[in-house]
Amino acid sequence: MSSSSILQPLKALVLILIIGLGVDFALAWTGPSSAPPTGNVSAPVNVGSTNQVKSGGLGVANFVADSVTVGATANASAVTSPKYCIGTSCITMWWSSSSNTDPICLGGSCASTWGEAVGLGDATYQVSCDEGYYSGNSGGTAVLCCKVNKTTGATQCEKSQNGNAWGSMYDPFEAGGSGSYELSCGVASSNGNNVYSCCRTNRTTDSTQCKTSQNGNAWGSIPDPF
Repeated sequence: MSSSSILQPLKALVLILIIGLGVDFALAWTGPSSAPPTGNVSAPVNVGSTNQVKSGGLGVANFVADSVTVGATANASAVTSPKYCIGTSCITMWWSSSSNTDPICLGGSCASTWGEAVGLGDATYQVSCDEGYYSGNSGGTAVLCCKVNKTTGATQCEKSQNGNAWGSMYDPFEAGGSGSYELSCGVASSNGNNVYSCCRTNRTTDSTQCKTSQNGNAWGSIPDPF
């Protein structure tokens, strides 16, 4: 058999394969969804001088910028350094006192514990509440809530048992000298009695006073802790 008689069928077979592949590619191709010039692929982020806007998010491993614009404000103060912001109110740390010991702050009022932070946003008073269980009279829940005037140090307390109406009780502290006062109060049970305790701190003088009351009776002083 001559070589020409072998090559002819091979040429025909190769031609058929090429035509078949071309038909497959033609069938798989999808034309543009709209007429020119619309329907173009979005431009990639590039080094050009023209401003670019992405509709979706942009993630980067390390973001470095000479200028940042928020809204219409270039280099807005809210983004010039790491901050936590709610609206236009921003903080750069969880404390703002000079000693950096108060991790929870609202405006200029700070607290060192979540308990002290109750009522922190009030301009005049700070509130401290606690709940405890007592075993007397078949047991139940005792709740104590006290508030202190941040400027004068005067306090008021009320108590409730088992969700009943609040009742007034003796106030643990009268007004002291001017300062910046905070209050921390608690409830405990001892031999079937409710034992209430409150400590008042004047951050201006760095002094603390503590008192206790049994079942809401007159408060008695105890040695100052600091």
